[in-house]
Amino acid sequence: MKILKLILMIMSCMVLLVGCTENASQKQADTGAKAKSAEFVKAEGKVLVAYYSQTGTTKKAAENIQRLTGADIFEIKPADPYPAAHAPCLERQKQDIKADARPAVAGKVADMKQYKTVFVGFPVWYYQAPMVINTFLESYELEGKRIIPFCTSGGHPIDSSIVALQKSLPKVKIEGGLRVTGDENELKNWLQKYGYAQVQTNSKASVPVKLVINGKSFEAMFYDTKPAHSLLEQAPINVQLNRGRRDFCGGNLNVQYTQVDVVRGYKNGDLMYWIPGKNFVIFTNGEENSADVGELVPLGKVNGSVQDILDLGDTIEVVIKK
Repeated sequence: MKILKLILMIMSCMVLLVGCTENASQKQADTGAKAKSAEFVKAEGKVLVAYYSQTGTTKKAAENIQRLTGADIFEIKPADPYPAAHAPCLERQKQDIKADARPAVAGKVADMKQYKTVFVGFPVWYYQAPMVINTFLESYELEGKRIIPFCTSGGHPIDSSIVALQKSLPKVKIEGGLRVTGDENELKNWLQKYGYAQVQTNSKASVPVKLVINGKSFEAMFYDTKPAHSLLEQAPINVQLNRGRRDFCGGNLNVQYTQVDVVRGYKNGDLMYWIPGKNFVIFTNGEENSADVGELVPLGKVNGSVQDILDLGDTIEVVIKK
């Protein structure tokens, strides 16, 4: 019995040493950063948003996805444009479906190989994507890439379009898509499922803070966001953090956030709130492999290198001051 208790104690210690966020590491995805007044936490690899738009609605949806993911964008243009009038346009689609046609595309993506994820957008006509979308997708070697569709329509869901595209590309996995309605929160929540979220940080209004770690001062900044402000209102805050494989993590904090604030992935030096443990986290390692870390709320970042923090040992006492 004593031996069993000893084994259980050793196993508990090993769990603590791997770091707070390790327990969620098999569930979530993402990394990356971009833009002037926002940071983009995004899944590994370059991203392309390709779209066909008849009236401008799908174009607007594509541009929103580009804005929220930091992706490149490509407009799919039929070599023989679809009729502008609605009825003749649908009639052409009807005939294309019947003939299983592949309308030619004007232009090509310069280097499709560089993209790991391709969002592809279209209006829904006769319960599926315009056949020019099939032409576009079949024109490239897409095995091993993530193909994520989105559509715009007056009411038709995207499901039947995904079935048709999957039939056209049997060796490529078509991910679950979204009918974009114009609801920004819905779009953000959908993108987060695939590891993409824009974190508004407004660097001009960011708040400088001081972290006193084991008696040593470190300059940092908190974002101009509700979660960050809700924590700073409680300053000074004292927390003890334990070192894991990729972070220092600990404490039991009260941070106000909504689902829109929740992201996946990190960069070394990021200051985060980890929801499951209500922990304050300083990420120090492994940003290139952060595709499995989620349930995070960004708070800010350490200014400069985190190496000096790593040199302070396996347990650190942190005081967060305004």
